[in-house]
Amino acid sequence: MAYHHEWSQSYMKDYQLTFEEHHLNNEWFNNMINRLTPEGQLYVPLIDKTFNRLGEEVDKEEEQSYLDSLLTTGYNNYYIAEVQSAT
Repeated sequence: MAYHHEWSQSYMKDYQLTFEEHHLNNEWFNNMINRLTPEGQLYVPLIDKTFNRLGEEVDKEEEQSYLDSLLTTGYNNYYIAEVQSAT
């Protein structure tokens, strides 16, 4: 599985984060997507975007709802996460 070195730099560019904050966001993102099942999705509310296990952005039309995720997998397969910025 690919490591996403520049995820934070790509998606958090409006937040004026330090190098260390970007690094921590990249570590967090990679840890979260590695916990997903193959059908799992990671939703990041701060940027209102959803990502699949490969780290690819998922179109709004393709998003599974939380309930759909529970029904298709039998357990919570939909992480909701907050990315904090130091502002």
